[in-house]
Amino acid sequence: MFPYNDPEVLGLFNTIQSLAGEQPVYLVGGAVRDLLLGQNPKDLDFVLSTGSIALAKAVKKALHGVWFALDDERQTARVLLNSGTPQEQVLDFVSFTGTTLEEDLRHRDYTVNAMALALATPDVLIDPLSGREALNSGALRVASNESIQLDPLRALRSIRLMRKFQLKPDAETSRLISEGALGITSVSGERVRDELFKLLEIPDFAESLRLMHELQLLEPIFPNIGEVLSLERISPHVYDLWGHTLQVILYTESLIAGQNPARARDYSGPNLQLAIEKLEPYQARISEDIELPLQADRKRRSLLLLAALYHDVGKASSRTLMPDGRLHFREHPTKGSALVADLRSRMLFGTEETKYLQLMVAQHMRIHFLAKPQDPISRRAIYRYFQELGRFGVDLALLSLADMLAAYEQTIDPARWQRELDVTVQLIDAWYARQSEMVNPPKLLDGDDLKRRFALKPGPLLGVLLANLREAQAEGHVTTEQQAVAFCQEIIEAKSKESDHAT
Repeated sequence: MFPYNDPEVLGLFNTIQSLAGEQPVYLVGGAVRDLLLGQNPKDLDFVLSTGSIALAKAVKKALHGVWFALDDERQTARVLLNSGTPQEQVLDFVSFTGTTLEEDLRHRDYTVNAMALALATPDVLIDPLSGREALNSGALRVASNESIQLDPLRALRSIRLMRKFQLKPDAETSRLISEGALGITSVSGERVRDELFKLLEIPDFAESLRLMHELQLLEPIFPNIGEVLSLERISPHVYDLWGHTLQVILYTESLIAGQNPARARDYSGPNLQLAIEKLEPYQARISEDIELPLQADRKRRSLLLLAALYHDVGKASSRTLMPDGRLHFREHPTKGSALVADLRSRMLFGTEETKYLQLMVAQHMRIHFLAKPQDPISRRAIYRYFQELGRFGVDLALLSLADMLAAYEQTIDPARWQRELDVTVQLIDAWYARQSEMVNPPKLLDGDDLKRRFALKPGPLLGVLLANLREAQAEGHVTTEQQAVAFCQEIIEAKSKESDHAT
């Protein structure tokens, strides 16, 4: 018997079946799996032998939903209930793949997703491939030997199923996943991207990447990542480049969440915990901001983890042996930023997402340089940092801390780590607590004021005056309108003298 008796869901089943008349309708796939686990799925897939589009239209009318067709060839349609609200439900209707329900189930990806319920008798589980036993025993098995060949994206989906439901593939399934990995390059970029972002929602993305590497999925999905896999450990770093990258992802995720995962303590000692404590006053704001979508419904958090994956992708191609025998990688941020374009073309990222990824990769060394001097970071440096990075300066600060810690772990000089933390905290404090003072000071004069007071004509000088005035305000040198006028007067006079000398 199927242990599920939610009256609301059973009422939905009854409505759909009554609209279908004598023709049996079945709930299939991941929704059945989730119901077995006691979860309340929002995405429900229904199959029937024929007439799926007509049934979707009838459901839309009866339940006042939104309807649209997805695939005319397979007669697939979607109905949205409570669209645009937290209670939104997605109901997909499709005709059998094959001629019978069992044939349809055998065409699915994995046995845990190849179970069904007849809406007329929802207390009876239809499970010809023993998906329930696999779910209970933690086994991931393909529904058929052709499963991944039918849709290579299923190879990537296996990682999400393993991570989300603590499943382990058997030897045959592992072999089929690895053999099918190269086929992912033939899958549309949108589908790969969307599956990847579902995976990014699962905590510990570094562990997902380890599994992908183990099953030979990594390079078909991420262009250029082979350059990261190829570079050995270079002292004083404590890991090879791939190990370093995984630790950067782990620590970035930890700083976003404000939590020190148990396995991180094995590497970083108290250093990560110290960073979390320093950022605690800003943690709620950081978490709130970074969970916001940047483009479509894809979150900055997920994009930052991808930036962490790609932050050193330019190192192999920028490797330079100096006369003193040391290796340098000075151009790796710039080269890595350019390589993000390959990721964009593969995943079909939007313009804003691509800019974000390239900015994070290109600038990921910046805070390391700001933290090198013994003197405190200047207000001018803070202002210029956010002029270039805007709200993403917070994201970069987290990535930079993670990068520094993953490079040296417990071998890092405490004073150096403290400087990195101090600079990071000053930057984040400026953004969240002192923005009107240090990042976006109020206008004391605008372009019209300058034209009127100094009889200036439109031209480059106006831009120079306004930019310099804003920076002087951020530094705390100019705080009143009178001081602003005097400041601009000095610049105009200096420019005039330069012009006289030039002639």
